[in-house]
Amino acid sequence: LGSILYQTLGVIRVYGKESGKPVDKSDPFVLKKGANVEDLAERIHRDLVAKLQYARVWTEDGRFDGLRVPRDYMLEEGQIVQLYT
Repeated sequence: LGSILYQTLGVIRVYGKESGKPVDKSDPFVLKKGANVEDLAERIHRDLVAKLQYARVWTEDGRFDGLRVPRDYMLEEGQIVQLYT
């Protein structure tokens, strides 16, 4: 039911990761479908956008394993994101 609701609302869930710490999947960031890394940074703190350089992204299926992505990279459902300033 949850995944159907997210699809209907047009939102995605992404998980933040702090350096050296495990991923906390209990509290995802909910963003509009089509959101990018900058949108996530702004959701965390609006001042973070100005300092943001890039991000690293992981996927559960192993497609991305810490792939370095630019600020305008479009996020997908379930991705794990670590921001770098």
